[in-house]
Amino acid sequence: MICKNCSAEYPDNQLSCPYCHTENRRVALKKKKEILKGYDKEAAAMRKNAKVYAEQTANKWTKMIFAILGIVAVIGVLVTIIFIVGSRMAVNHKYALEAEYTKELEALLEDSDYEGMQAYMREKEISGGYKKYEQVVKMYRQYKSLKESDESIRNLESFYYKNREDWDTLAEYYIDDILDSAASVINDYEQYGKDKDFLGNENALEEIYLWVAEELKMYDFEEKDLDEIALENESDRCNEFHDIVREYYWEMAE
Repeated sequence: MICKNCSAEYPDNQLSCPYCHTENRRVALKKKKEILKGYDKEAAAMRKNAKVYAEQTANKWTKMIFAILGIVAVIGVLVTIIFIVGSRMAVNHKYALEAEYTKELEALLEDSDYEGMQAYMREKEISGGYKKYEQVVKMYRQYKSLKESDESIRNLESFYYKNREDWDTLAEYYIDDILDSAASVINDYEQYGKDKDFLGNENALEEIYLWVAEELKMYDFEEKDLDEIALENESDRCNEFHDIVREYYWEMAE
């Protein structure tokens, strides 16, 4: 190889002139091509590895997604099954309870055990859907309130009051309750006992109504007075009824 700079001769495969160090362009170009070729191979290898890695990663995530979706689907199916089974069990339990309650209430109704019916409904917290028995208990509760107020007035002792005015003050609440309870029973009997819905409780409603009518007889109230008593305090006649009841108990207190 002849150096173009100093005209010295040196081996063709030497990278530069050993005398003036001028680059041997032929060897340099060859080296450069080899280096670039090596870079191209490395780049191709990197691209290939990157593609393989991307495919492997994609496959990995795809498998994970499908696995998660599979688990979610299984959980969804299990939840649905549990919900359906639980709902059926709840419905069956509800029907079983309703059948048990109805059977017990029907037995109490047939025995005219209205006190037991009231206690049973309170114990089991029964409300709604039992109209037949609720109507009876409602009327019986008012009848019982009337009886309790009557008993309370009878138990008023002389040392609780010094004169008629004091006695009136103590007895007023109970007298109001007697007439209000009677009015409630009469109204309920008109509403439930004589309606077009035959629930099978009509005899019980009539029985309680007659109990109240009998109680009112001790104040000399007649059957024709019952409709006006049902008006409660909406007429002058009702105020007269109030005075009649007060006088009845005052005479006993004396």
